Amino acid sequence: MFNKLFPNGLPMHPLEAIKASKLPVLLYGMGDGAEKMMAVCNEYGIKVSGVFASDGFRSGKTFLAYNVLTVSDLPEIYPQGFVALVCFGCKACDMRMYIGKVRRAGGIVYMPHLPLFGGELFTYDTVEKHNDEIKKAYGLLCDEGSKNLFLDVLRYCLTWDPDYLFMGETNSYVFPSFFDDKVISSAIDGGAYRGDTVLSLCDAFPSIERMYAFEPDAANFAKLKNTTVPNVRIDFLPLGLHEKNGILSFAALKNRGSHFADGGIDVPVTSVDEAVGEKIDLIKLDVEGCEAAAIKGALKTIKSNKPCLYVSLYHKTNDLFELILLINEIDPSYRFSLLRADVCPAWDIILLAK
Repeated sequence: MFNKLFPNGLPMHPLEAIKASKLPVLLYGMGDGAEKMMAVCNEYGIKVSGVFASDGFRSGKTFLAYNVLTVSDLPEIYPQGFVALVCFGCKACDMRMYIGKVRRAGGIVYMPHLPLFGGELFTYDTVEKHNDEIKKAYGLLCDEGSKNLFLDVLRYCLTWDPDYLFMGETNSYVFPSFFDDKVISSAIDGGAYRGDTVLSLCDAFPSIERMYAFEPDAANFAKLKNTTVPNVRIDFLPLGLHEKNGILSFAALKNRGSHFADGGIDVPVTSVDEAVGEKIDLIKLDVEGCEAAAIKGALKTIKSNKPCLYVSLYHKTNDLFELILLINEIDPSYRFSLLRADVCPAWDIILLAK
């Protein structure tokens, strides 16, 4: 796989390149992403020299015991240059602008790929270990655009070079012509949040008459259950989707970062097969790292109905290839395509299957 990814030879892994540069290392951004990156730097023996934010974002703040600088401060403080590790996410068009300003200030910019909810760093060892699986998943993609996107995401994950993501943008929230040959009258929205994807599904498929909307976060569910769509019967279920009925710990953050994790609150989960006893034409899954479990919990439904699938493919390190292979194992007749939203880092990668 390496020859296809980097025909001119493997670049140095970013952690090694950062050490070799001998330049001061700065975290760009404040919040959970910066805390995760600090932990990675500590683990790999990389000293962090400071933290900075975009111009206009600072007001005498400190973060992780550092006084927060701005981009305008950097050329004077680090005239010999610095390494900037981007620790936040935003639209790709905005990220281009932010990164351009940092580069003009003398920074070498990396946008680290850190798993959101599980798995180790994606490294060359990951590719070597899973080479056959990655090649098979790549071969199952049915269009050149998806194959190019798959390779660009892999290149980004290995190099932390944001330019690879800028090459592969597309809007994951516009349902594509990929499903045009399918009649969608019933759907499951796993991870319905506050109703936004219920509305987008119903807009994309006007033939929908029945919708099951699952959302385990209580605050989000309170808003979700107020969602209405003319001529669509919506069942609202305050449950997570998983492999079977049970109770899991849930970190309810009242935003899109809510996820199943130790130390949260206990919430009930169920499976598609146990909760929905009728024919389903489309299953959408954005269940914060539980996609594989939710797919296994829909085994009977998938085998009997072969619903169209719209599955998030980015929460865990190996999701990019493992979820494709999981669905292919359940039903080898599925065809696969990929989309990615106009965001950075490599979030909102969507697997389409029919």
